[in-house]
Amino acid sequence: MKQACYNVPDLKLYDLVATFTQRFAPQRYDYAQHFYRQSDQYATMLAYLLLCMILGRPVGELQRRANRKPYFMGDFENYSLSITHTDQLVAVAVADDNIGIDSESWHNVDDAVMDVVVSAGEKRQLCHDATLKTIFWTAKEALSKLRNADWYSSPATELQSPDTMLMDLKNPKVNFETWRLPLGVITIASEQKTTCSLKSVTSVDIRDFIRLCLNTNIIV
Repeated sequence: MKQACYNVPDLKLYDLVATFTQRFAPQRYDYAQHFYRQSDQYATMLAYLLLCMILGRPVGELQRRANRKPYFMGDFENYSLSITHTDQLVAVAVADDNIGIDSESWHNVDDAVMDVVVSAGEKRQLCHDATLKTIFWTAKEALSKLRNADWYSSPATELQSPDTMLMDLKNPKVNFETWRLPLGVITIASEQKTTCSLKSVTSVDIRDFIRLCLNTNIIV
């Protein structure tokens, strides 16, 4: 199993998503409320909801390991998860093996940062395709989440992108999958060779799922 989904946040659904999160993961709800911006609160709760939607039911509380890496407990503890969000989208991934996901808006990565983190070979490719700056950044972040270690603040990768594919010569076992969306890039890193499905979740999907869960006697 390797599935991912994303949603373009709609703050008009804030109260509904907050009700769902407070009902099924009150600690996650409290964690979200510590953020100052309402948009960050919503993204945190929305990510939880999207994880539940992939697995078809509320998943209970999430816990964090080293480097604040989130993980499931209870019935879903054998699954791996990863979360990412920008100001324009929230995305999550779930798999039965370790997985990392990252997203970034187009052309939002500072050139000075890229000069530090890319290798000489990666930099040469950026000169020919400006979109690779965003793609390479998400790949480095996704790899960092997969490994639960820093693979992005120094030239620790040797990414190549022949014919829209993406690979890392220093991590040949890692399978990268990238989606170029109008709002930005989503990249998944895993060691599974199976293809990951990516679903766009709509506001209608969210309303329907929450109402189903709230109207059903679900115990988590």
